[in-house]
Amino acid sequence: MTKKELSRQREIEKWERERAKPKKNGYFAWLVFVICLIYATDEIASQIGPLMKTEIANDLFASFGESSVGMLDILGVMAIPFQVVCMFYKPLADKWGRKTFLVINTFGMSLSMLFIFLSDSLWLYFIGACMIQFFIPHDMHVVYIMETAPSKHRARIYASIKFFANMGVMLVPLLRRTLMHSASEWRIVFLIPAIIGLVCSTVALLTARETDAFIDSRLRYLKMTDEE
Repeated sequence: MTKKELSRQREIEKWERERAKPKKNGYFAWLVFVICLIYATDEIASQIGPLMKTEIANDLFASFGESSVGMLDILGVMAIPFQVVCMFYKPLADKWGRKTFLVINTFGMSLSMLFIFLSDSLWLYFIGACMIQFFIPHDMHVVYIMETAPSKHRARIYASIKFFANMGVMLVPLLRRTLMHSASEWRIVFLIPAIIGLVCSTVALLTARETDAFIDSRLRYLKMTDEE
């Protein structure tokens, strides 16, 4: 057996063991709850910058006066090219599994917001913003629920999770009102969703199962002959 064939056989055995593991009672309900929190983290990471634009701009570009918001927009445009890397990153989920990237993306988005909370300069903020731009386009939580939910109820479940995630964005103005005592304290608003996301990524790592749809698809591919 060649090295390539041995590697393929080991991967087949790994996914077959994963598929054979029994799911505990209430697993799907728990998974939906975790995905709701992850989806909300994604929506907050996507929207928190625009919602806090004025405070961020006035703090980071105070010397530019009225044009500070425009300077922040330019900085945001500079971060967009980091999404180009997604063309090479996102397809890896078809090889390594949905769970791996669900955890990585959630952790990455949360770490980005934590990085912004800890930033004390324009360039550190820019690095955090670039990290967010890299992780938010993948939507692996959407793929996860689509491959896990029963087809009969898939649209209803997704709509419910999407509604919860959109409502989660309301956390941003709530945090602004309760935590910010001055405009210069805008960084603290990033802290709470960052902590929630880090906890969710850990919970997903420990409790989420790889999707059956991915396992079945991957096994079919691995069991093909080289000609196929």
